[in-house]
Amino acid sequence: MTRKTTYFFIVLGFNFLVLNNFLAQLTIVKQSFETSGDTWTPISFSTPPCTNGADTWDYNTSLSTISPSDGAQFWGIRDLNGNCGGSGFETITLGNIDVSAYNSVTFKFDYNVIGYDNGDDFKYQLYYDNIGQGEVIVVNGSSNYSTGGWVTEIVNIPNSVTNVKVVLYAKQNGGSDYGGFDNVFLEGVSSCTPATISSVSPTSGAIGTTVTITASAGDLTGGSVLFNGVNATITSSNATTIVCTVPSGATTGDLTITDNQPCNAIYSTFTVTCGADVQPTTNASNISFGSVGCDSYTVNWTNGDGANRIVVMSTSAIANTPANQTNYVANSTFGSGATIGAGEFVVYNGNGSSINVTNLTVATTYYISIFEYNGTMTNCSESYLTAGALTGNQSTQMACTDPVIESILVNSCGVSSNEGLDEYVVFKNGSSA
Repeated sequence: MTRKTTYFFIVLGFNFLVLNNFLAQLTIVKQSFETSGDTWTPISFSTPPCTNGADTWDYNTSLSTISPSDGAQFWGIRDLNGNCGGSGFETITLGNIDVSAYNSVTFKFDYNVIGYDNGDDFKYQLYYDNIGQGEVIVVNGSSNYSTGGWVTEIVNIPNSVTNVKVVLYAKQNGGSDYGGFDNVFLEGVSSCTPATISSVSPTSGAIGTTVTITASAGDLTGGSVLFNGVNATITSSNATTIVCTVPSGATTGDLTITDNQPCNAIYSTFTVTCGADVQPTTNASNISFGSVGCDSYTVNWTNGDGANRIVVMSTSAIANTPANQTNYVANSTFGSGATIGAGEFVVYNGNGSSINVTNLTVATTYYISIFEYNGTMTNCSESYLTAGALTGNQSTQMACTDPVIESILVNSCGVSSNEGLDEYVVFKNGSSA
């Protein structure tokens, strides 16, 4: 500065929430393979979701040492050329999303592999306005390659693009190799001017908690709210206030508040605390059994209205019920899963409608109960419908031993008119007599 010169200063203040509204990356759409709340739809598969024994191309909560990178589930992959796929690439296609209302759009997804050998590969292709941008290989398997955890792929989308879609590819063989996709989403900076969120009260709570959102500028009339990507039920709204409830399936993360333009504002962060979710109201139905063998069979059913369900199996009628806010780790090998009571094993936990159970005893009757539940926060928000649960029973086959040769009658009289002398029989195993 120059001596003997007067300088004038202007001190500018600002509200952090306003800055956050203008600069924050907004989640445009998301697909984390959850039971609810995913917004990148439609989703299609080259082979429908499948779990058959240890083979899987399906929604999973865990697979070997792989756990979700986001939410409670991910897309799990094991032995695609076995019972749940083919020898070529299987695909997941996420349809076109209009991103014209956003700038600085980015595409992201997470992937994870364990023990990938030659011929085990992951790749993807983005389409900008229905024009393919070329396949990108992210895993080129060799020598039991593993990523060592989740890896995030990030692509910046040009501002000139209006629609974005993606195809994820996986090719894998061998039961000791595992893979997964998760947390596929588009985010960008809104090109509109959103409402200025001045307060959120409370900033934490369990599912079902009433939350009041207030704006100091903009119009919230008819607006909507997402709790970390899950739509909330709006109780009331006007120009300055939205009253809503924390929805079923919500997890800790950003609030996305859409005003009446519509334009999105972000409030960081709402913490979802432990508390049982809303209980389902409709039980599973129509239990049936297939592929009944000596030591295994398949249980089939029609789903109720729960986000998930557990299948419990025992050698006697099920006497116990699952406890709320408890996650039961399932295993289709009978006797290996978690229990809800002595001898009552959980053989399935997920959103499907069948399970093949192994390690059963010959000529034994097994009893089954199926319990619907809601809740995505493990050991926190599970809420089970226990009244009137679907039940059934089925026996394994009785005749399961291999045939035993007790005697052999040798008669050569039909071959020639003379009975042979010193007749003998040779038994061979392979090339050895």
